[in-house]
Amino acid sequence: MRAVHRSFAVLAAALLLAVPALTAVGSAAADSHGDGAGGIALRVWQGVGSAERLRALSVSARPAGGSWTEAAPVDLSGMSASGRHRYADVEFAGTEARVWQAVDDARRVYLSARATGGSWRDFGTVRLDMSGINRAGTIRYADVIAPASAPAVSGACAEGELSFGFYAYFEPVSASAGAGPDDPAFATHTGYEADLLTALEAMEGAGLSFARAPVEPWEGIWLRSAGEFDMVGGGITILDSRRRDAAGTELVRFTSGHIAFRQSLLVRAEDAERLRAHADLTSADRVGALAGTTGEARLLQLAGLTDADGVLVAGARVVTPAGEFEADGSDRWFITAAGFSPEFEGRTSLAPPSDDLPRVIYLGYDAGEAELLEALAAGDVEAVARGEIGNRDAARDSGGEFAVTALDPAVEWGGFTVSVERPALAECLDARIDFLTNDRAIGYAEWSADATVFLQRARLWNAER
Repeated sequence: MRAVHRSFAVLAAALLLAVPALTAVGSAAADSHGDGAGGIALRVWQGVGSAERLRALSVSARPAGGSWTEAAPVDLSGMSASGRHRYADVEFAGTEARVWQAVDDARRVYLSARATGGSWRDFGTVRLDMSGINRAGTIRYADVIAPASAPAVSGACAEGELSFGFYAYFEPVSASAGAGPDDPAFATHTGYEADLLTALEAMEGAGLSFARAPVEPWEGIWLRSAGEFDMVGGGITILDSRRRDAAGTELVRFTSGHIAFRQSLLVRAEDAERLRAHADLTSADRVGALAGTTGEARLLQLAGLTDADGVLVAGARVVTPAGEFEADGSDRWFITAAGFSPEFEGRTSLAPPSDDLPRVIYLGYDAGEAELLEALAAGDVEAVARGEIGNRDAARDSGGEFAVTALDPAVEWGGFTVSVERPALAECLDARIDFLTNDRAIGYAEWSADATVFLQRARLWNAER
């Protein structure tokens, strides 16, 4: 058995939400063990007594019909994204296990398991019942039967070609290769999501083929899989509010998240020190934003123009083609990533009620986020509010003219949408997306370093089957 340490970004919440599909083996009798039939028996050991001994965990294993391995200490050096759980990964005979321990209570121990190369979601996570005690009474333990092989994923996801609508102006995540609808290359899909879809098509047995069509308007794009398309993508942040229309009817569901986002500001290099955080923005600063995006919504929240529910502060004035509207602090006036007060349709600017808050300039209705970068370069805005990925690439390509600041501490996940009436399609996609991303261990950074990374995973899928 060898220890395996990886930089998996698994949220501690998964420990509470995962389906407990592992098989727990009774451990009341010190010499009574499960035989490991159908899997590998894992025994997790924990010292008792002092806090230091409680934090010390070891694992031993026994395949079906085999003998127990010597207990090997695990290095709980991994940390969940929330900081609430430490973890370590171990591997034995085709099975990977992840041992978790709560930071605030070392007595709470959990275990996740999967067949090597499989999905953590296949078998779930359980809290271990550490009720087994050795004869000396110095160590307690729990037994679990872990999978020796991954469950088969069979059957095609769909019959025939699926129509896929993609946002045309979100480089490098999802974009058209053409400059506009009159360009013959406009229907060609490029970027991170394009390569992920191509890898889905390459997975044997999935039966996936996509007819891709560019979509220009961003507003409400996620709902267009409820009828116009079979699937929709384009760097769409997964939000519960985006599943529903204005009437509250649930129309779409999201696939597994496949790309992580953080919001940020893109500023001119000479302003980077002055505008290090959203709190540094004042009424002298104009911030460019694309309406209806998480970039806009998080800007308004972090800069203090809205509360956490998107309700505008009293005195904020929104300018639209139909006129100017002033918020009174009630929920009558709101802007979120999924919707806004009807009067704010086509908004062009937002003026703050005080000097310590920024002005917002809305651009990109026609040509997407490229307009935001042009405005920043021309001095028409002092900052651009959008995701870290796009801003990092823009800063890199600017030759030192731009810089990224004000990184949002919140992490968002992006996914595709499908109709709620097609749950089987969504579940089939989830299993394959999870495999291609290795359960979110592979994302934008890995794709940016090697754009073939998803095709390599698809080849691995095919080889294993």
